[in-house]
Amino acid sequence: MSTMALDAHALIVSARRLDRDVVTVLEACEAFYMNGTADDVSGDVESLPGHFYRVARWVVLTDSQGFRNLSEYDDEAQAVEAFLEMSLEFEAWQGDDA
Repeated sequence: MSTMALDAHALIVSARRLDRDVVTVLEACEAFYMNGTADDVSGDVESLPGHFYRVARWVVLTDSQGFRNLSEYDDEAQAVEAFLEMSLEFEAWQGDDA
C-alpha cells in the first residue's frame, strides 16, 4: 500500500483493483491484507492483543473469537504509533509464554 495519505473513498477505490466487490473500509483493508500488501502485520489471534495489521491510516485487529475491530487514525503516523504499541504488547505476551 502506498504511504500517501488516503481517505476512505480512495482506499476503497484502490482496493477494488484487488477485489471488485469491496464496498467498506474494512473490506478494503482485508483485500490488501489477503493480497500481501498490508503495510504492517503482527500478532496472533491467541495473543493478548490479537492479530493485527495496518493499511495506511487504518489498523484492523482480530481477536481469538474472529471478531474484527477497525480503528481509523487522523494520519498514518498515528496509525504507525498505535501499531507499534500493539506490537510491544504482543512481544511482551510472547515473553510471558516462553
